[in-house]
Amino acid sequence: MSTEQNKKIAADFMSAIERQDADGIADLLTDDGVYWIPGLPSFQVAGLRNKQQTREFFSGAKQILLPGFKFAVKSVTAEDDRVSVEAKGDGTSISGKKYQTAYHFLFRMRDGKIAYVAEYIDTQHVAEVFGEFF
Repeated sequence: MSTEQNKKIAADFMSAIERQDADGIADLLTDDGVYWIPGLPSFQVAGLRNKQQTREFFSGAKQILLPGFKFAVKSVTAEDDRVSVEAKGDGTSISGKKYQTAYHFLFRMRDGKIAYVAEYIDTQHVAEVFGEFF
């Protein structure tokens, strides 16, 4: 795949997050694809998820995040099988708390799908906004 095609797949992934489309997110992953968020094991958002666990994770997001979440992309860099995206997320929890945080996504592509994605976020802010739901 070209770097432009890889960037499109990454953009499709982020659009699926905005739409809260858990199936669309999972469908962009290879069968052995994984999704990782760093953090302590005691923090439920953190960890490594396989394709099905990623689908379940994003299905659960519908329960805590109101529709209308949006990314403002700051930069996209692609080389070989990797795409790096810096963005700011803007949304609201179902309890009315504003959720605005910086993101860095690192995607590794294989055969037109995502084999690996790492999502770096402010986990403290996630805990402050959504902690009551975990």
